[in-house]
Amino acid sequence: MRQFLFHCLFASFVLIFFLQSLAFTKETSEKKDLNPETSSLIYAYGGYGYYRWKMMSMNDYFSLFGSSSSMGLDYTHNASPFIVKKYGVKTNISILSLGMDYLSDKLSLPTEYNSSEDLQAEEDDRAQELKLLSGLQFGNIALQGDVVLREFKSTITSKGYKDYDGSTTDIYYYPKSGDMITLSPGDKISWYTRYSQYTIKLAFIGDYLTTELGGKYVQYEAPTELTVTTMGSSGEVFMYTNNRYVDIFIGLKSRFPIWGDLYMTTYTPLSLSGLGGYSAQSDYFKSKEIKPFSFDNFNVSSSGSITLQYILKHMKIEGGVDYGMYYSWLTMSQVKLKKEITYFDTVADSTATVNRGDRVDMEFKRLEFFWGFFLSASVFF
Repeated sequence: MRQFLFHCLFASFVLIFFLQSLAFTKETSEKKDLNPETSSLIYAYGGYGYYRWKMMSMNDYFSLFGSSSSMGLDYTHNASPFIVKKYGVKTNISILSLGMDYLSDKLSLPTEYNSSEDLQAEEDDRAQELKLLSGLQFGNIALQGDVVLREFKSTITSKGYKDYDGSTTDIYYYPKSGDMITLSPGDKISWYTRYSQYTIKLAFIGDYLTTELGGKYVQYEAPTELTVTTMGSSGEVFMYTNNRYVDIFIGLKSRFPIWGDLYMTTYTPLSLSGLGGYSAQSDYFKSKEIKPFSFDNFNVSSSGSITLQYILKHMKIEGGVDYGMYYSWLTMSQVKLKKEITYFDTVADSTATVNRGDRVDMEFKRLEFFWGFFLSASVFF
């Protein structure tokens, strides 16, 4: 399954690369500044966005491919649409550039980001992202670095653990702190992602086509679907995990002239972490690091956009669509437990417990989507 997904994603990315490369042939001798973000002394923007966030259970995911299996954890993700403010500023002085982007359903800038315990305890949904930008540019080549801090908070409603015979049992949830929580069908819990990312990349900048190559270090804290397997026993639970991994990625930005000062732009990045290391931590098991070039982890993500831009001498108006897709699948063998874990054993068709000190195989799965529409205006000098 993981190899199939990789091949599909890679083929899609090659197709997008080919289409975007056509934009390169449209370059003209026009001298208008088409990249004010990277060349203006002061660049500032503000706008609004309407965004949706969706978590999918593995049951929902496999149903997209026509699978008739309904076995496993089942839940409904409940997230109200986020009406967010987007604003940012950037300066370019000689070869140095510095900037900040901010997105939030609140008006004020953040003084701090919440802990995972705070997110779990909060009653209301929230969306927040802060990006810090820096770079050195030499002609059309730039060395860029950025830091992204992100948190999203919503709820899920349990639909129970569905067995192969159609029966439903409770779901066991192991939060970061406190005792195990038993979720009967209809019970609700907080569902969140607390995420940080550190990126360094080379950008080859053109008026109509920009290519990015680089790597990033990612850390995120979130509840995750976990399969626990021992000799003759297997079952699934929810468990908080703290994850750290390294991605490699390629990004393509293109600009298509439409008419006069109107342009269409696309940004299509693709990140893969199978070539980097991965570690997962929790109070329930000893942390274990997956070495680089291992087939025990498969993480793929892409967060891009398609926009229409109206570019004038000192102003730009743009609107479009943002998207994000994040998928992770991590397997760890013979992990030593620090606390006991109770789950519904699908082999014995009964509740089972693995004890502290036991060694088990673990498989973590998480799939989430983020998409929305935005409209913004910028000025630059």
